Amino acid sequence: MRFLDFLIYYTTALYVNKPRGNLFWDSPIKRGTFNVTLTLMLWLFGIIMLLYFLIFHINIVFIPYIKIILPLFGCLIYQILAYFYIKKKRYEFVSSSSYKVFKFGQKAGAAICFSLFIGGILAILSVEVLMELFT
Repeated sequence: MRFLDFLIYYTTALYVNKPRGNLFWDSPIKRGTFNVTLTLMLWLFGIIMLLYFLIFHINIVFIPYIKIILPLFGCLIYQILAYFYIKKKRYEFVSSSSYKVFKFGQKAGAAICFSLFIGGILAILSVEVLMELFT
C-alpha cells in the first residue's frame, strides 16, 4: 500500500497548481489516480503478457477478447483507487503532516513516477521483442 501511496502522492503533487476548469478530472487527485492507473496497467499487462507467453506460448495481444477485458480491468483498477484515495479520503491522510514517510523532494518523486511509467512502456516492448525472438 505504501508503494501506491508513493505513486499517488507524487503524481498528484504534479497537478496541484494546474487548475483545469470544469473537466471530469478537475481535481489533482483524480488526475493523479488516473495516471497511477495507467502506470499499474502497463506493468500488469507486461507481466501478464510474459506469463501467458511462458505458460501457453501464445501472444496475448492477438486474442480477441483481451481488447474488451483490458479496458474493463483498467476501469476496475481506477474505481478501486478512487474509492480508497478519494471516497475514503486516504489521500488526505497520505498528504498530512502525520504521515511523512517519503523523504524525496517533489521533483525527485515525480521523476521516479515518470520513470516507472516509461519503464512500463519499455517492459511491454521488451516482452514483445522477446516473444518475437522465441517464436
